[in-house]
Amino acid sequence: MRYAGYDIKQNTDPTSVTGALVAQYLTLKEADGVTDIVPFTYNSSTSSRSGLVTMQLAIEKDEERITLLHQVHVDNAP
Repeated sequence: MRYAGYDIKQNTDPTSVTGALVAQYLTLKEADGVTDIVPFTYNSSTSSRSGLVTMQLAIEKDEERITLLHQVHVDNAP
């Protein structure tokens, strides 16, 4: 849900305003329905100068699924 139209300076509770559905059918379960998807992982690999961030999510409706995966190399150089 995305909440808008409230005054952040007044410490208004955002859930007191009407929310808009931004994402529907997102899931954190693998296709087997048992294994959890880890949305963000970081692998520092064997090199001390680079790493890999993996971002993953799945969208499922009526037993149809698409999994989105994106990997980004991270420079760990000081």
